[in-house]
Amino acid sequence: MPSAADMPRVMAQLLREKKQALLHRVVRIVGPKISWKVLQETLRREREGGMEVNAFESGAPGRFLVVDEQTKELKPRRRTTGGVFFTLLREHVSKEEYRQIYEEEVKKKRELKNKIKFQRRQRTEKELSALGFDDLAIAQEADALGVTQDHVPSAGTSLCEDELDHAMLSCEEGEVDAATAPIDTVSDPTAIASI
Repeated sequence: MPSAADMPRVMAQLLREKKQALLHRVVRIVGPKISWKVLQETLRREREGGMEVNAFESGAPGRFLVVDEQTKELKPRRRTTGGVFFTLLREHVSKEEYRQIYEEEVKKKRELKNKIKFQRRQRTEKELSALGFDDLAIAQEADALGVTQDHVPSAGTSLCEDELDHAMLSCEEGEVDAATAPIDTVSDPTAIASI
């Protein structure tokens, strides 16, 4: 058994795990003895064929099924060696310890999710402003037409292709222009409500 200082590096190599900081937290929180015991159990499990992901209880089995090269049938994919380690670790530590180990990972994931959400919102706002959309202008046009606010689409809404196809199919011949026309070209407020 390596020293506690070297253990995370050795474990990362044996588990082929990129997240060495996560392994540092494992050794720090649960101790080197339990960490080494779980590592040995993981390597034994891998020699015996590994561990499959529980695809059918995951709620999204399609994400965890792979085609077996020999039988050409769908089967649950195998966990990575690191995944086997962390699955077995969960059986050896309390929920509080496991939460402490993953606390930093959860925080990073949440920050990344918020960053992506912010960037997506900025990109959408930039695209809308480049197209000349403005909620205020749309609302003023609706007021001029006498349309209530629940019938006015906001600048962020748009018809997806399926909705547009459905709108086109549900219109009688000759009404297609009214269904797809911009709001400012439709003079009848009831035409907007029927869209």
